[in-house]
Amino acid sequence: YIRPHYDLWALTVDNGSGMLHFAGIQGGHQWIFEGGFAMAAALGGMSNITASATYDDDTEEVTMPFQGDFLPTIDFNVGFAF
Repeated sequence: YIRPHYDLWALTVDNGSGMLHFAGIQGGHQWIFEGGFAMAAALGGMSNITASATYDDDTEEVTMPFQGDFLPTIDFNVGFAF
């Protein structure tokens, strides 16, 4: 399968907090076994699409991590198919 991928990371920075939004794409395969047990594995990549920070005081603007970086993604899922 091929699917879109979205991640939201919340982090704490000096005197405040921030959010990093990532978007990307993944490709993988899902297996469904007898009894409904399901397992999936996927590989892909994502890039930071936006970031925001809120400060508790007059802290100067801090550069958020992963701005413009392309990061690999690896997912492994287990569960039951209905």
